[in-house]
Order: sequence, then structure tokens, then C-alpha cells
Amino acid sequence: MVGAPSHWCSLSGDMRRNVRVGSVFLVVSLALLACAFASVFAGCGGMPISALHRLLLGEDYVSKNIEFKQAVAGNGHTPSGTAFDFQIVRASDCVEVIAKRWSEGSAEKADQELERLVITASRVVEQGTKSNRENKPVGKRAVLLFGTPPNRAIIAWTTKNGLLVTVESVSLAHALKYEQRID
Repeated sequence: MVGAPSHWCSLSGDMRRNVRVGSVFLVVSLALLACAFASVFAGCGGMPISALHRLLLGEDYVSKNIEFKQAVAGNGHTPSGTAFDFQIVRASDCVEVIAKRWSEGSAEKADQELERLVITASRVVEQGTKSNRENKPVGKRAVLLFGTPPNRAIIAWTTKNGLLVTVESVSLAHALKYEQRID
């Protein structure tokens, strides 16, 4: 057999055929796995970079060019009658972000609910005043982590008309980036 590796010469014909069949099976299996992976994460072009940062570098990372697409949106009332609306978006690296808004009836009640979230958080990253795009104060704001290790980040703020708004994700970086787009 010209050009074959020297160790192949010692294999019988049946063994060489089995090695070739096994190699073809491995290549086809890897191709099918790649297709399955691609279909599950379709539209997640930034996922490899985000996964690299998260898994290898241990960083919560979001690209400057991240895009968010609405997956689901709706509204309703809680059992106690509180009106709410929500929006679930999916980032271009497949991280989900959930934005919710509901009326607490007054600024004081909204502040109390925000304080309840602060008390129940595993860690308070930041707490202070929420400002609008014109840099005018509109309410109180807190950046919170929940779980050990933190597996959920919530950015919550109140408004002077009694609304409580939350932006939630497994990624604090994604939640912060999405907050910039909705306030």
C-alpha cells in the first residue's frame, strides 16, 4: 500500500476497513452535532465570544455591538389586582433579559417594594438615584444580585408616579446594557 502509514501495513484488510468506517462515522457524528448546535443557537452570532469570556476568563461580558430582539411581550394583573407589563428579549449572544413594569399605586409604595428587593438580595452592587436621559432624578435605583454564586441580576428602579421597573438576567452586563435602551 503506497503512501499508507507504516503501522497500517500490519493491520489486516478487515481491520483497515473498520478503521475507515469508524472514521467516517466520527466525522458524520461531529457534523450532525455541529448542525444540532447551530440550530439550537440560531441567530446567536456573538455567543462564542460571550462563552469564551464567561467560561475561560470568568468574566460577565457583553459586546459593544450587542443586539436585543423581542421574544415575548404581554401585560396583565396580579391576583391582588396590580397591573403589569413585561417584555422578554434575547440578545444576539442568546442571553435572555426580562423587563417588567408595574404600578405600586404611589411613589412611597414603589420605594417600599424596591427596599424589599434590596433586603432579599444576596448582594447590593449599587444603590442610589435613577436619572433620566436628561440627567434629572426620576426615582430610586438598585443593582442587585441573587443566589450563591450569583445566578440572577436585577436592576430595579422606581418612578415618581409609583411605577417599579425591573430588568433581570443571568448576566449583570446584559441587564445593564438593556437598561440603557429602555429608560
